[in-house]
Amino acid sequence: MKKIVMFFMLLIVSFAYSQEWEEGRNETNDPSTPTRENVEIEQTESSFYMSDQSVGVGTEMILSQDMKYFNLPINFRIKRIKGFTFQSYIPIIFSKTVGTESARGIGDITIGGAYWMNNFLSLDGYLFKAAMSITLPTGNDENTVNNISIPLGTGTYGFVGSAGINGNLFGGSMNTGIHYKVNTPTETVIVNTWDNSKTTTNIRNGNSLTINGSFKHSLPIQNLYISGATQFDITGKGHEETETKDSTGTIIPARSSEGDLSTENLFIWKLSTEVEYKFLQFGTMSSFLNSAYLKIRYPIIISNEFMDKEITFALGLRKYF
Repeated sequence: MKKIVMFFMLLIVSFAYSQEWEEGRNETNDPSTPTRENVEIEQTESSFYMSDQSVGVGTEMILSQDMKYFNLPINFRIKRIKGFTFQSYIPIIFSKTVGTESARGIGDITIGGAYWMNNFLSLDGYLFKAAMSITLPTGNDENTVNNISIPLGTGTYGFVGSAGINGNLFGGSMNTGIHYKVNTPTETVIVNTWDNSKTTTNIRNGNSLTINGSFKHSLPIQNLYISGATQFDITGKGHEETETKDSTGTIIPARSSEGDLSTENLFIWKLSTEVEYKFLQFGTMSSFLNSAYLKIRYPIIISNEFMDKEITFALGLRKYF
């Protein structure tokens, strides 16, 4: 027990000395918009599938320097539809900070389904997964606090197709995935009261390709696990088109424009180390909870526009029915 207490004290001390932030963080990588390209979500889905239960519910509270929110995963399966599971993820943000201001609300909700194939390529214990999901623009992408923009969502529908392989490797568990996300355009209309002209703006965030993988292994201390993950994202430039018409409906070329949102594609490489301690294992106190856990993550995010290093704490509960 003393070893566990000392271990967590060291991690808390390292948290106090590791806060580094560089301006320019890309909002499309915002954790308040959970999508299936997150390694943590893939681990949750595979754990539910291997439990062979009908419904899995839980909550995970995320605490970091600039973001505090709950992620509510709901997983379920229909017994008559073998091999399929269905998922939804609801982010409830109770503090998102930009500068000196903060905002709260619901982020973008993700729903989807996955098909699982046991013993993939005749390999015992390996699972193949093919999945589809949609991200709904439930978060307010135009949210401002004292004239500071603090978006709680992307403002667009996102469609994600993915595939992955999960299984046991070298005494631990492995998760891999490849994902492609397509974003739909958003439209805003502004009417000029001086001349009754109407400006319509269509903005579409760039589509993205994500490749990720993680490996999790137990440590000598009981109920303590360590995992490493890597994720590589390529996000396209996106596109913006503005069209202004006068009161008669005639296009005004001088006030209309079209072009890419940026000059180059965005590349993001994420390396993450995670330590997990399970207070309850599956089956313990099954009438109330199946598991309770604390995770401490140390992600390093590198891109061609910014760099981010920040320790994140996650406290989660799970119950299967």
